[in-house]
Parts: sequence; C-alpha cells; structure tokens
Amino acid sequence: INYTNERLHAHYLNATVRAEKSLHEAEGLRWQLPEIAQNEPILTLLDGHPHNSVFAMLDSQCQLPKGSDKAFVSSLFGLPPKVKNNLLLPPLAGKVGAAGQPGMALHEGFRLAHFSETVQYTAQVVP
Repeated sequence: INYTNERLHAHYLNATVRAEKSLHEAEGLRWQLPEIAQNEPILTLLDGHPHNSVFAMLDSQCQLPKGSDKAFVSSLFGLPPKVKNNLLLPPLAGKVGAAGQPGMALHEGFRLAHFSETVQYTAQVVP
C-alpha cells in the first residue's frame, strides 16, 4: 500500500505541476516551481535500480535456495549511502507506536521514511 501511495503521489505531483506550468506559459506568466515534497528518492530506494533497491534485494533473496529474512535485511543496510539517502533506517527497539507493538532487532526489520511518515517493516516470515 505504501509503495502504491508513493507512486500515486509522484504521478499526481508530476501531472499537476506539468499542467500548472503549461497553463502559466500559455498565459505568458512567469513560472516558478513551488516547494513540494518530492518523493523520487524513496522511489529510487524502493525500485529505482535493478541491483540496488529494496525490491531488487528482496527478489535476489527469493531466488536463492537458502535466502533468508536476515540476509535480506543485511543486504538492505549494505546498500550504498547514496541509494539509502537517509530514508532506510534501522528498526526501533522497545515498544513502538500507540498500540505498543514490540520493537525488533536490527536483523528483523527496517524503517522507511515515506513522504507522509516513517513506517517500520518486519522482514520475518509470519508462520
């Protein structure tokens, strides 16, 4: 759901900004790009590179005979800093959230700073 929201947000911003720019230019008005929260960095982290993205790392682990949740998370934190772009964060330990869900160890999950909020994900398979 969060990935879809990121894609929809990017599509909406691109369509809206493009339409406004065209309207301003057609009316002969000066155009200045407004301050808008861009989400291209998180999209690049999620799927922007065939070898260095969250989905590429997940796909790689799924293809290995002995792929694991721990190896997946480890590979994410091994991504280059330029790709992580301060958007891939370690999971929170202790009690997390209003409902007090338990936190997790570093190898059990990660957090992603989406355009709207930071979300914690578990990489553990639910039995």
